[in-house]
This record gives sequence, C-alpha cells and structure tokens, in this order.
Amino acid sequence: MPRYIEIDTISFTRPIKGDKVPIKDVRPRPTYTDALIAEVGIAKSLDEVCVRQEVYGADSESASYKIYERNEAAIVDNGFSIVGLRNLVVPL
Repeated sequence: MPRYIEIDTISFTRPIKGDKVPIKDVRPRPTYTDALIAEVGIAKSLDEVCVRQEVYGADSESASYKIYERNEAAIVDNGFSIVGLRNLVVPL
C-alpha cells in the first residue's frame, strides 16, 4: 500500500489571490528526535548510504526518503546531488 493513500485533501490559501486551492497527497514532514552523522564518502546515491551497516543496513533502500527529507536543503543547494557533500544527517 502506498504510504500516501490515506492522506486527506487539504486547502491551501494562495498568498496573492487569497483563494483556496485543494491539494491532495500532501503530508506533514515527520520530525525525528534521534539522528547520526554519516560520511558520504564515495557514495553517489542516497540508496548507497542507506544500505551501509552503520546506517539502516542491507535491503533498506526504501528508507532513503528519510535521509532526503532531513538533508533536503543541502542536497538542493548542491544541484540535487550528494556528490560533493561531506556528511548527511541520518534520522533514526
């Protein structure tokens, strides 16, 4: 089952026009209290970081969205790439 299937439609008020627009598939970003710092090293994708034993372990590629959400600003500022970043914050 997709993780967004049960999310309700919400209303977004446009700042300039002031009208309300229905938006589907928006969810609040979770907050994580515990995290560790993982060195990017030679990894070229978030999946490569996820499967490391000290991060999430084998077969954990599906958890890469957590790393992206926590490091979104750094990844976007780096041209949507982790290549060149030194560290990533990994939510636990």
